[in-house]
Amino acid sequence: MTSLSLRKKLALGTVQLGLPYGINNKTGKPNREDSFRILDCAQEHNIDTLDSADAYGDSIQVIGAYLKSRPQFKFKIISKFINDGKPLEKKLTNTLNDVFTDKLYGYMYHRFDDYRARIYREELLQLKAENKIDKIGASVYSVEELEMVVGDKDITLIQLPLNPFDTSSDKLRLLKEAKSLGKEIHVRSVFLQGLFFKKPDDLSGNLVELRKPLQAFHEILKKRKLNVRQACLNYALHQSCVNNVIVGVDTREQLVENVEAVLETFPAEVIQELSSVEVSNPSLLNPSNWKP
Repeated sequence: MTSLSLRKKLALGTVQLGLPYGINNKTGKPNREDSFRILDCAQEHNIDTLDSADAYGDSIQVIGAYLKSRPQFKFKIISKFINDGKPLEKKLTNTLNDVFTDKLYGYMYHRFDDYRARIYREELLQLKAENKIDKIGASVYSVEELEMVVGDKDITLIQLPLNPFDTSSDKLRLLKEAKSLGKEIHVRSVFLQGLFFKKPDDLSGNLVELRKPLQAFHEILKKRKLNVRQACLNYALHQSCVNNVIVGVDTREQLVENVEAVLETFPAEVIQELSSVEVSNPSLLNPSNWKP
């Protein structure tokens, strides 16, 4: 693929627009002006997909304010919901009104427990039949969760983590199977919430267990003359089963750096070498388990 077509696989994660987020975030949530600069930058670089969620603070409202101020611009908007006892149609209607549209590109289960319990399933199918949702999706973490959604004909959009520490042959096999079934694959956490940018000696708390694999990761980058951004982004972008790579940023400049980090070629042996780094405690691949 050309670097231009690879850049089109980038999608903008918007949690940072609604909440202070990320292990390396020193500036907090961007103000409205800076948020608009980030979204302008996405438009300038043909990034046409935004990933948001009910749980992302006022992210949806920020996107809506941006679109109101720039009605000539359009995005494919994906949002994730949680079961809070409210009718799903009301939740979706509020989101659609906030972003001035009559249909979301994707509406996703944010919590796997809600998916497993089939909460809102009939409502989702009805909303899709009413053309208010293009794709019904599910956000997953583990290979076991991925296996369940791959076999679900109603789920046509899958979002999951994928990075050099969090890829396995079983995960890639299932992703290829999902792609062959016509499902769309969006990957997140390519920088592991910024952990890959940390110096190994700066890790503290239970993250100390990741010091050795992080050292091995940085040694590979030094040998291959890559920076962290290039390694993590291209590791995901060059996976043929991946449709979109979701990146979140705190500033416009970070988004430009991500776009400029896309490489036209990324040899399979580099992907294999990065994948070979072993993490002894896989639970630490889920940031909710971090106690730095």
